[in-house]
This record gives sequence, structure tokens and C-alpha cells, in this order.
Amino acid sequence: MAGEIHVLNTYPLDEAMVAQLQAVSPRLVIEHRPDEDFNAIGSQTAEILLADYTLNDLSLWPRLKWMQISAAGVDHLLANPPWERGIKVSHVSGIAAVSMAEYIITSILAYTRNLYEMHGFHIARTWAPNRYAIASIPLRGKTLVVVGYGSVGRETARLAQVFGLRILAVKNRPDVLQDDGYYVPGTGDPDASIPERIYPMSQLHEALAEADFVALALPLTPKTYHIINADALRAMKPTAFLVNVGRGANIDDDAFIQAMNEGWIAGASLDVFVTEPLPARHRIFQVPNTVITSHMSGVCVDYWDRCVPVFAENLRRYTTGEPLLNHVTPEKGY
Repeated sequence: MAGEIHVLNTYPLDEAMVAQLQAVSPRLVIEHRPDEDFNAIGSQTAEILLADYTLNDLSLWPRLKWMQISAAGVDHLLANPPWERGIKVSHVSGIAAVSMAEYIITSILAYTRNLYEMHGFHIARTWAPNRYAIASIPLRGKTLVVVGYGSVGRETARLAQVFGLRILAVKNRPDVLQDDGYYVPGTGDPDASIPERIYPMSQLHEALAEADFVALALPLTPKTYHIINADALRAMKPTAFLVNVGRGANIDDDAFIQAMNEGWIAGASLDVFVTEPLPARHRIFQVPNTVITSHMSGVCVDYWDRCVPVFAENLRRYTTGEPLLNHVTPEKGY
């Protein structure tokens, strides 16, 4: 048998989860140190690290070859990218796709059914004076533009088509239809057969002009920074509704605030921000027709139960020399 592989886990996994990882191979020696930040001390023996933090001093990790994180985005690692030192990085994109897609659909339904306004009547203990003034907007026949057609975008499209929405997608490589990342079996749109049309990013504004609803599900890269800027917002209909579950910096805050205050678009639901937690005095709290949530679209009660199968499969692949799931491609930035 080949030599031992030392794995350092910092995630709060229970005994059964750790046992599931250990069962992958007798070669694995798993050191379970939940919730500890080893950034200052490193490890002389760890070949695999299960952790989310940036490694400030990679000299403290002389044997490290692979880092598995429990998030989908890797922009928090850009200050000192491990891949520039030859360390592989993989993420868990796909495990939260169902929750995030449900958030997007919930946001659209809450907006079109005027739930927040009706809840205001509830709090005030009053009956709506004119029910027709807050009548719902039927979804059937409306157009949803999904910007970023990865696991979240594909599951959003699958759910949205049930409501009779017309689906358009925008993605970096519209010619690449197959989803080669991790996705929960039975979910998503693996072969990209749902959208009526898939636009390249260069035609984003053309797609936005058709949108009644826009779902933004992008990673943060130099190409997606402020991709929703003043020009993009002006390209949208004044009746359009925007949902962002990607990264805060995908949207230009100044342009968004102006757009909402001046009525360029009708409403928005935002789950991610440049600064988190969002400061109490941030101007975005004053923006009309906007729902703000605390970066929780992908948070679910069984999050670690969803992570562990991906961890286990990647450990198996590592020990057998197979390509890792959700392996970060440096030139893409995710």
C-alpha cells in the first residue's frame, strides 16, 4: 500500500461525518481540529487541508498539495492564491444550488405577490383599502434572464419553468452546454436544454432588455466585477426585478442606488454585498423597493451533510489520481 496521506480538517463535522471521510481509504490519516485557524502555525505534515481561510504564509505548509474549501467562491483566497504555489484548490459549488435557486424563486414570488406590502397591512392590523392596487403579477409568459449558468443558474431555470417563465441564459462560454461541475442528482439542467437562448457575456445588455426578472448567479472575477453597472441597469425594463445571490461586487452600488431612486428598474432582492456584515448606516438600506438579506441564500440546516459527500468523493479521487470535482481553474478565477 502507498504511504499515508495526512488530512487536516478544521470544519465542525460530527463523528459520523469524519468516519465517512476516513472510510474513503486506509491511507488517510485525518486530524480533526474543528473551528481552529492554523494560519499562524501551519502544519509540517498536512498534505490536504479542509479549511476556508487564506494561507498567509505558505512556508508553514511545506507538504500541502490540496486545499478543499466549503464554499463556492474562491475570491477570498485571491490575496495569496494557493494555486500560484502549485497547491490545488477545490470548492463545493453545486451543494447549495437548490437552496439558492429556491431563494431566487421565493424573491420573485414575494415581489410579484406583493407579500411585503401585504405584511405591512398585517402589522398595522388594517385591511388593504384597494386589493386591485396590489394585485399580483402572473409569472406565466414572463421572461427570466439567468446571468451565470452554473449550478445555481441551472437549478433556477429548472424551477422557474414550472411557473411558465420563458428562460434566457447568459454565460461565459455559450458553446459549452454540459455542466461538468458537481450537482445534486435530479436537479439543474446538465445539458442546458431549458433556455430558449443562451447569450455570451458580450451580449448581456441585449438579454437584459428582454428581462422581466434577472437572476444574478456569478462568481467574482475581474470580468464580472461591476458587470451590473449603470449601462446594464439602463438596458433593463423599468418594470424589471433583480435578484443577486452571486457576489456583492458583481453590482456597482452607486449605479444601483441611483437606478432604484430614479426608477430605472422596479425592485430588487440582494443577498450579497461588498462589505459584510453590511454596515447599519450603509446607503443601500435606504433604497426603495429593495429586500436585503444577510448572505444566507445558500445556508441550509443540512449544509455539512451536503458538503461531506463532495469532500469524500474528492478524497477518493485524490487517492486514485483522478481529476478533482470543482477544481479551481486559475485563468477562469473559479
